[in-house]
Amino acid sequence: MSELIVRESLGERRISAAELPLAIGGPGSAIVLAGRPEGAEGYLGIHEDQLFIQPASGAEVLHNGVRVHRSTWLRDGDVVNFGAARIRVRRAADTSAAAYEIAVEDGSDGNITAPPILPEQPHLSGESDAESERIDAIQFRA
Repeated sequence: MSELIVRESLGERRISAAELPLAIGGPGSAIVLAGRPEGAEGYLGIHEDQLFIQPASGAEVLHNGVRVHRSTWLRDGDVVNFGAARIRVRRAADTSAAAYEIAVEDGSDGNITAPPILPEQPHLSGESDAESERIDAIQFRA
């Protein structure tokens, strides 16, 4: 397997086999799931071109609805749950580039948004290269 395709609410990432294992869980993980505690709840890895999930110590990870306590092989169509978050495993259509695709449903009900990309526009700043002239208030009204 040369790469893994990860499809998330903010887009698609391609992960090379050299970058695996990937931590899955709350903030600080490679794949961040909404509403999960900080740190990894599981790890996505590969061994001899076979994808597997390994739960972190004490984490509740469900594989096709059954709690797993050790590394478990993942096959086409498998579903892995971390609370309300879900990962769906698919065998890639074009196996020359990637063996697996992972669809991440992070449990946020689609409420994740990317920050806007604002185009560079001219704006007034009140400053220039010229000498600044002081403006004094003439009268105040309460």
